[in-house]
This record gives sequence, C-alpha cells and structure tokens, in this order.
Amino acid sequence: MNIQLNDRGILEITGQDRLKFLQGLVTNDVYKLEEKKILYAALLTPQGKYLYDFFLIHHSHCVWIDVALSQINGVKQRLSLYKLRSDINIKDDSQNVFIGCLDHPQNELSFEDPRFPALGFRCYKADPWDLPLDQGLYQLKCLEWGIPSPEDMIPEKGTPLECGLQDLHAISWDKGCYMGQELTARTKYRGLVRKRLFPILFEGDILPFGAPIYLFQDPATEVGQIRTSSQGRAIAMLRLEFMDIFLKENLSLVCEGIELKVIQPAWMKLDAVL
Repeated sequence: MNIQLNDRGILEITGQDRLKFLQGLVTNDVYKLEEKKILYAALLTPQGKYLYDFFLIHHSHCVWIDVALSQINGVKQRLSLYKLRSDINIKDDSQNVFIGCLDHPQNELSFEDPRFPALGFRCYKADPWDLPLDQGLYQLKCLEWGIPSPEDMIPEKGTPLECGLQDLHAISWDKGCYMGQELTARTKYRGLVRKRLFPILFEGDILPFGAPIYLFQDPATEVGQIRTSSQGRAIAMLRLEFMDIFLKENLSLVCEGIELKVIQPAWMKLDAVL
C-alpha cells in the first residue's frame, strides 16, 4: 500500500537543547533517536491522560514531529508553553515535508513503522509524492490491525495504557521522568487498567461514534462504546472485566442491533493489563 498521508503535518524542532527538552515531556526515550532514527511517542497531561501521539524522526540537526494536522497547532502550543529558557525553536514545516506510507522504502528518510511492521514504512521527502491520497484506505488498514487514531484516544479522557500505547512501543519504562510519568507507572505496576481499546468486526458500513455496546446475551449490561468505524471494522473501548467472555468464550456483543466480534491483534499483549 503506497499512499501520501496528506492529513499529517511536520513540526521541526531545532536548537542545542532539542533532545533534552523533548526527553522531559514525551513518553518515549528521545535519546534513542540517534540510533533508531524514528520513535512513536505521546504527550500526556500532568495527570497522565492522553493528549497527542506522534512520530519523532531524527533528521540532520533537527527533530521532526510527524503529527495529525488536526493536532499540530495543539502540539506546537503545548511545547511552546514548556519552552521557557531552553535553546530550541519550533517551526511548522508541513508545507516543505511530505509524508507517505509505502510498502518498500524509496529514499534514505524511510523507516519501518515503529508501532507494528504490517503498517509498512513511513517515508519523508521534500516534494509531493506521486501517490494516491486515499486516507480511507490507510484508515481501514489501521482499523484492520486495531491501531487507534487520535479520534479513538480522545484527548484528556483516556490513559496511554487504555489506548494500548505500551504495546505499540510508545512508552519507555526506564527513561526517567516525563510529563504524566508517575501516574502512568503507577497504573501499570498496580494493575489499575479497567478498560482498553480493541478492534471490532461487524456486518455493515459504520456505527455511530460513542454508541453503547452491550452483551448479546444480556442487553442490559453495557460493556463499552464504539469509537471510529468504517466498512465493517471499528475501534471500541471495552471493559476488561468482560475479556474472558469476549475472547475465550467467544460470545458476541451488540451495538445498534448489530452483532460484533472482538479481535485480539498480534501486537496486543493482554497479560500486562489483566
């Protein structure tokens, strides 16, 4: 699948303190960028709630932040708020850097998606791609693998563990302090995760965002809510107390009168949260 991702933008971070500055804010270990060149990470509230997720790319003497265009102004404002006396400069470079998802790399700024290999390569260049702009096809690929979008994670509502970001390699557990780190670590080590995003299969096209989900055998018991959906696939936030019923007993759920099936994708590790 080769697609230009025109719903993404680039923030360019320059300055001597760029790595140190980001290291104190985001969930992943920014110092590993010099070796890995690309990382997936998130920015949290001080209370450990999800705010934004993005890719960090080590390029020349700067760090690029590959982020959804719908979030780019919010990320820039939030980073600027914490800049203080740090020697950094934050610039929106979305007009000069184009982003694509390719099955095979075609230039030196091509990196395997750090979340899950089946998502292909994220590639960057200075002129537009000669590629289709089918964002729906890319969304469907993410839904197929249960990869949450920013709309699924809902800023200031869910935690990174509820969103599965630990299994998508967005969190470093040994990097030290960052914004929201204390509550994130406490949630992990005390086993306080009570719900989580899962991919869903159903017959139909889309389901209403936020629609309640019930046990098929007990329609009075609400077990979650639908997030994004398309072409018979969806992301849903589900209560983990019912996981044995969803996955092991293979019982169905229902939403808007439509039967649903819960999928556990290959990248998802439930033992860490149950």
